[in-house]
Amino acid sequence: MADPTPTLDATVGGTDSNSYVTLAEADAYFSASANNGEWDGNSDPYKQVALIQATQWLDPITWSGKCCSDTQRLNWPRKEVTCFCREAVCTTIPLQVKQATFELALKLAANPNVITGGTESPDSQQGSVRRNKLGDLEQEFFEYKEGESSKVSLSGPAVLQRFPFLVDMLGCWYAGSRREIRLYRN
Repeated sequence: MADPTPTLDATVGGTDSNSYVTLAEADAYFSASANNGEWDGNSDPYKQVALIQATQWLDPITWSGKCCSDTQRLNWPRKEVTCFCREAVCTTIPLQVKQATFELALKLAANPNVITGGTESPDSQQGSVRRNKLGDLEQEFFEYKEGESSKVSLSGPAVLQRFPFLVDMLGCWYAGSRREIRLYRN
C-alpha cells in the first residue's frame, strides 16, 4: 500500500490547522528519545498522518482556559489559563501539549487502530462507585483490575482512557485533571 500524502498544517491558531506540531518538531523530539528508531522507521508522510491523527484525538478533550479566536480550527492556542507556572499565550502551544501529541503519534504510527480497534471496551462496573452512604460518609468503589487506571472516568475521552499517562503529561492544561471532592457534614 502506498504512503498517504497528507498536508500537515501546524500554524498556531490557523483556520486550516490540523496538527499541534510540525514534523520537524517531532523528529527533533524523538532524536533525543529512546524511541528514535521506532519513530525514524516510518516514512515522513506516515509520520505526518500520525501527528494529524494524534491531534484529532487530543483536540476535543476538555481544555482549561478559552480559545484565542473564533476562527482557529483547533482548540489550541488558548488564553486565560496558567499551568506549570506558565500563562497560556495565543502565539504558542504549551510544551506539555506538544509532548503528548508526539507520544500519542508514536503509538498511532505503530498501530493506527490502537484507540478504537481490537481492544476490549471498558467494563462499566470498573472504577465506578458501588455504594454511597450519607450517614458517617461511607463510599465504596468497584476494584480495578491490574494494569488499569483510575485517572480517567469511564465517561472520559477514549484517548485518555486508553493512555492515562497523557493525563499526567498534560497536567493542568487538561481541565479534567482538576479534581475536587467536597464533603459537607451538617
